[in-house]
Amino acid sequence: MPTADFEPYPDEIPKITRALERLQVEFEFTPMNESNKRIFEMSAHNEFGEAGFLVQIEWKEIYKNGLPTGIHLPHLEVTGRNKVEEEHDHDRHQWGVVKGLADGQPGYVRESGEKREDPLKKNIY
Repeated sequence: MPTADFEPYPDEIPKITRALERLQVEFEFTPMNESNKRIFEMSAHNEFGEAGFLVQIEWKEIYKNGLPTGIHLPHLEVTGRNKVEEEHDHDRHQWGVVKGLADGQPGYVRESGEKREDPLKKNIY
C-alpha cells in the first residue's frame, strides 16, 4: 500500500524529475478547467506510471485578497512504486549516495553525518 512517507532511491530522482518536466511542457499554458484537470490527472498517472511510480494529485485554488480567482494548481505527491517492495534496499540506497546520485556529491557518509570521499574501511582486494 502506498504511503505518504515514500522515499525514492537516489537513482530514481532523475526519473521523477523527467516525469515532472514532461508534464510541465505539456500543460504549461493550459487553463485548468474541469476537463483539462482530468486530462492532466490521466497524463500524470501515465507519466509517473511509466517511470514506475504511483502519484496522488490534489488541486489547490489560488485566492487573491481572500477571493477565489478560478485558477487551480496541481499538487503532486509521489506515494509509492508500482512494484511494491517488502523493505527498503539499503545497498541500493548506499550505492546511490556513494555515486553522488542523491545530492550531486559522491562520497561516503560517516556515522557523524560527515561526508568523505574515502570509505572508513579500505578494500584491500
